[in-house]
Amino acid sequence: MYQEDYLFAKVGICTDRHSWFGCPLPDAPVPVEESEAARTGALTAAETRGEDSATAKRGPAGWLKRRRAVRENRRMLKKRQQEYMQQMQEYEERRQELAGSISQLREEVYSEVERAGGADDIRCVYEDNLRFLNEGSGEAALCWKQVWDICEFRDYKKIRWVIPLLEYAEHSDFILLGTAECIPDILEKLVRQMKSLRWYLPQEELDEEIQSWAEDFYEEYGLAVTLQGLEGRNAFRQLKLKAENPVCVLDFTEEGTAFAGNLPEGSVWLDFASADEKAGRMVRQAPKVSYISLKRYWGAKTKRKPNFAQSFGIP
Repeated sequence: MYQEDYLFAKVGICTDRHSWFGCPLPDAPVPVEESEAARTGALTAAETRGEDSATAKRGPAGWLKRRRAVRENRRMLKKRQQEYMQQMQEYEERRQELAGSISQLREEVYSEVERAGGADDIRCVYEDNLRFLNEGSGEAALCWKQVWDICEFRDYKKIRWVIPLLEYAEHSDFILLGTAECIPDILEKLVRQMKSLRWYLPQEELDEEIQSWAEDFYEEYGLAVTLQGLEGRNAFRQLKLKAENPVCVLDFTEEGTAFAGNLPEGSVWLDFASADEKAGRMVRQAPKVSYISLKRYWGAKTKRKPNFAQSFGIP
């Protein structure tokens, strides 16, 4: 799908931590601990001397019984070691198959993007249920990180990717959270729509430069910016926003536990960091607040129909 000046390709991946496209993935075999083998050898020496138990039989009969027990322990240990080696071989073969499948998927993605006229600069965006692939947890994720070399997209806060969300900026009262290089530019784009602006940011970032900018902004556009510095590592986590009328929140923080439950119905929350944890929390905590992020914006895109297809009624 072409969106403005970039190509957007959706790839469906049916996987979880323990399966890949419906095929269960084996767990890594548990090796026979060296301590178990050492313990077996220690018991052998003790039993040979007849010192293993105060109640053990003395003489040839007791000695022979203890020797049989030791030999049985050794046979069981050897059997477990052989089983482990066989399981390891099967495990490595399955991992190679999985790595080959991921490599094939990677090649298909590159091929399709090139066929569609895509550029060399390719980035990957993970949906929420596939985040584990990039975290390295589980067999599928371990192979994924070894084979998949398409870097994750991380430019959410650059103005190129902030602008598409500004079309959802409703209302005239705005709340700004956090800092980003593009903030002065986007505020200038929205200033004609604004009647009020509250800006919450870390106290250590509320410096003379930002205060000077706020003064210049007021002189040029006649809008006073209310600056509020927050102290502490969890300042945004403890912040509880309130408003009398519906507001538009411009959120540049990556704090996933920001509280929006006190905002009026109809408010809009634009998450420019596209934080996965925040998306789920907003749905549970503030269902009457419209939550929008770049990931959701992309996820809602559908393939555009060619003009000839539309004219002939082709779905």
